[in-house]
Amino acid sequence: MKRIVISGGTYAGKTSLIELFKKDGFEVVPDVGLEVIKELNAELGQDGQREFRANNPIEFYSKIIRKQLEIEKSFGEKTVIYDRGVHDYVAMLRFTGTRIPDSLMSLVRGISYDLVFVCSTLLDFDERKSSGRSLTKDNSLRLKDLITETYQNLGCRVIQLKEMPLDQRYDFVRSHLNSSDFHEVQQKRPKKTHLPRKIQKSLKDKAIELIKSKLLPDSKIIKIVLIGSSLKGTFGEYEPPGFRGSLFSDFDFIVFVDDDYEIPDWMEREPDGKPFPDDKLNLAYRNKRLIDDKYDVEVFFIRWSNMNNPIIQKQGEEAGIPMTKNTKHKHEVIYLKEA
Repeated sequence: MKRIVISGGTYAGKTSLIELFKKDGFEVVPDVGLEVIKELNAELGQDGQREFRANNPIEFYSKIIRKQLEIEKSFGEKTVIYDRGVHDYVAMLRFTGTRIPDSLMSLVRGISYDLVFVCSTLLDFDERKSSGRSLTKDNSLRLKDLITETYQNLGCRVIQLKEMPLDQRYDFVRSHLNSSDFHEVQQKRPKKTHLPRKIQKSLKDKAIELIKSKLLPDSKIIKIVLIGSSLKGTFGEYEPPGFRGSLFSDFDFIVFVDDDYEIPDWMEREPDGKPFPDDKLNLAYRNKRLIDDKYDVEVFFIRWSNMNNPIIQKQGEEAGIPMTKNTKHKHEVIYLKEA
């Protein structure tokens, strides 16, 4: 089964793209949010619908999420392309500044998608107020960033889909669906059960102290950052046979170092850690069962000259690595070299 999401801010061309997949015989699910808006229009009228959405954001987006989950369950093992997934609506709640209740997040955390394509907002932006969507272009761009961040924080693989002719967008998505890399991910990513929050925090604290004791002091280390599932509340145990040789999530650290830093020999090179197109930059290393003789630690090293390269910064941010001061990726700085 492949669960594919095509998402983006308002007026990103996602629905037109999905129509091409529908014409080619793919199973597609239209934007459930728009369907709920239509139902509310019929029940309350357009003005009443807008008032309800403005005054009851939690209830409104809960309606959408629950309806989407019902639809997703109905497809069983079929390959489906979704015009937005449930994580989109978490991002929309964040956009409104609404505090998301734990009960709603618990529904969403257990949902995963195999690939998420986030479409760039189109240059010839049209607010299309008649459809019930009235975001400005700036708001659409901000929503796109929140959508990207939300999917990544919840463990989904996100691919940015830039503006290009519609047929080229279609071919781009198809090429990823047909790639051997995608099928390998499909086979290797089993279901995961999240550990209790208190246990997650205890393990996270232990991992931080251990990695600091292993790497520090060292004058050539600039910064150490923790990212990944231990920060997102999704650290847990996989169903057998596990993922990357482990039955558990791993602890992911990004270490920014001087150009002449020598990577210690207590870690082994991780062949699957390849966020950058230039493989020379992919300095991913792993130590198996370093924590409690059970949990792996993965450390990704980035050298000083690369961390200040704007092109590499952009590639890193798109891959979920916090490369800039204004990064939107959830992370925790556990060490920062004094100036």
